[in-house]
Amino acid sequence: MDVEIYPDVLAAVVVPLACQLQILPELYSIILLSVLLIVHAFQCIRTNPQLAVSIDYLVGKTNLVLDQDTLKRLEDINALPGEAKDYILNHIDIMIRDFKNKKTYSHK
Repeated sequence: MDVEIYPDVLAAVVVPLACQLQILPELYSIILLSVLLIVHAFQCIRTNPQLAVSIDYLVGKTNLVLDQDTLKRLEDINALPGEAKDYILNHIDIMIRDFKNKKTYSHK
């Protein structure tokens, strides 16, 4: 990352955000560092797709990590027209329900 971006980031992002959130100026450097780390992380992910994980995973909202094939399938389903997408998703729901029932009621 170019060092010259720091004043631009500080002026364009950190100071207005810090002022809006009423954060002390002494903490601006911590906020700037956080912003730069996030930008750097996204640049790494963009140049190395195998490192890609969701924001939800990074912030702990999910423990789900999708491989590229599964993600492609979900993107393909999402791109379908409404009725076709609903049809596929309903069948997935049915299969999940049946699998859970089988697991719950099997006596092994």
